[in-house]
Amino acid sequence: SGDHIRIHYTLTTTSGLPLDGAELTFDTEEVDLVVNAGGFIPPLHNALNGASLTVDQPETLTLTKPFGERDPRLGPIPVPAANAPKGMKPGDRAGLSNGATARVISVTDDKVMIDANHLYAGEDLTLTVTLLEPPNHRALEDAVFAAGCFWGVEL
Repeated sequence: SGDHIRIHYTLTTTSGLPLDGAELTFDTEEVDLVVNAGGFIPPLHNALNGASLTVDQPETLTLTKPFGERDPRLGPIPVPAANAPKGMKPGDRAGLSNGATARVISVTDDKVMIDANHLYAGEDLTLTVTLLEPPNHRALEDAVFAAGCFWGVEL
């Protein structure tokens, strides 16, 4: 915990299929991070905390439901077709009135089935991680970030 590490990692389904990049809200591949300092999904930090990784030797670990359990209240849910935007098709994303996003599962003349669960909710994933250099090999440097409602984020 607290170690600065540089790793290369990938997440796949337990059957080896790559994850849909549109569903990911964090970097993958080669990253620098401080274990347990946030910025990545908590199960990644949990898997790395206390792991005995060796430089340049890939390790494969299972992350147990890193996106949580499926919530039946989030879908699939039928929506009357008259209340859905015209032209919706399976795979489309729909913005909901609460700010959440749902995937369109199916469309018929009278209803659109949507699901606001994360695509990988309820699934275990496979983490393949390679330590690229010894922990704390490079010193961390301070960075100052600024954000505003009109400018976006700046470094």
